[in-house]
Amino acid sequence: MSGENKTKQELTGKLHESHHLVANLKWKISQHKQTEQTLQESERQFRTLIESLPIAVVIYEGTKFLYTNPAFEKITGYSRDEVYQHDVWQTVHPDYKEIVREYVQRRLQGEPVPEVYTFKIITKSGEERWVERSAIDFELNKKSLVLITGTDITKRKQAEEALRKSEERYRRIAENMSDMVSDVDAEGLFSYVSPSHQRILGYRPEDLLGTAAFDKFHPDDKDRVSSIYMEGVITKTDSEAEYRYRHADGHYVWLRSSGHIILDGTGKYLGSIISSSDITKRKQLEDNLEYLVQERTTELSQSNKQLTEEITERKEAEAALKKKADELKIQSQKLQELNATLKVLLKQREEDRTELEEKVLSNVKHLLFPQLETLQEQRLDAKGKMHLDILEGNLKNIVSSFSHRLSSKYTDLTPTEIRVANLIREGKTTKEISKFLGSSDSAINIHRFHIRRKLGLIGKNINLQSHLSSIS
Repeated sequence: MSGENKTKQELTGKLHESHHLVANLKWKISQHKQTEQTLQESERQFRTLIESLPIAVVIYEGTKFLYTNPAFEKITGYSRDEVYQHDVWQTVHPDYKEIVREYVQRRLQGEPVPEVYTFKIITKSGEERWVERSAIDFELNKKSLVLITGTDITKRKQAEEALRKSEERYRRIAENMSDMVSDVDAEGLFSYVSPSHQRILGYRPEDLLGTAAFDKFHPDDKDRVSSIYMEGVITKTDSEAEYRYRHADGHYVWLRSSGHIILDGTGKYLGSIISSSDITKRKQLEDNLEYLVQERTTELSQSNKQLTEEITERKEAEAALKKKADELKIQSQKLQELNATLKVLLKQREEDRTELEEKVLSNVKHLLFPQLETLQEQRLDAKGKMHLDILEGNLKNIVSSFSHRLSSKYTDLTPTEIRVANLIREGKTTKEISKFLGSSDSAINIHRFHIRRKLGLIGKNINLQSHLSSIS
């Protein structure tokens, strides 16, 4: 091959290679343009997304803002032009600048910081707002930048603060109530127990937290109250119950409880708030009243039976009186004649009785009272002293004719009731009377009740001792 042909062949090869390079370059230029268009479209879509987000998005370098979206302007009140001219710390509330600076410094040093934290900002108008913030470090064009997202949580914070204050207020109310207040969760366990539980039941609140609410119920009440409670849960209605609850020292306390059902937004049962009061004294009074009612019922039954018998006897007596009416009429004239004689005899009897009373009085004063005074000067034990006082009181009763007048004025008093009345008049206490008569305090209290009833003092604010003294 000649040198000329070889040169042409080399030129032809280079020409083909050039065409190939040009074609390849055109293809790369076309791909680059497509990539640029794709990137521009992606950037446009991304910017549209960022611009429309309700969350504030900020990019800053050092302490200078490089980008803010409209949401940031809406939250802070600053326009973009104003923001770009200001330092990033201008919007941070003074109370939170130190902690935000600390987080920034720790992040720059590679130390761990919370991914999300909250702090206050100051808006352009001077309003304080709460923001929940997250930050990401990244590099762009060899620059260290920070991208921050922020959400305005002011309303949430205000709601949380209002809820906290409300919860604190109701907690103070619950902890200062005389009644017990508790929360029972969906599993039937105590989730809150007020301090009054320790005063009424002897348990510290921490001893009851997490325990089953029905564990310490009286065995006779547990099933009944559990049924009432479960019915309230099923029907989603409040309930009330009275029951006995075991005290920390082992005895049982009567409680009256009101349960308020707590539901979530979907109507699902969450638990109950229970308010309980101690009704032990009321129950004791009811038991005493029931005993008195039973006793009174028995007395009335006996009285009715006696009244029926008296009515029958009265009818028989009326028949007999009617039969004897004629006889009495005949004897009336004779009685009138005897009346004059009887008056003379009665007058003589009254004179004899007066003379006898004077003799008794004289003998007691001159023969017995001096002996009593001598005995009183002797050393006697308490029981002997009490017997001596009672003896002296009885002698005075004889002298004053108290026993005779009391028994004649109120003939339905039994002998034992008359003895108890004498001792009450002398100022003896129930315990002293029961000891002297060898009886129980409750029996003496029953006698006192019967005496007041028979004297017509029930329901009247009259001292029994004073009333008995006025009879003599």
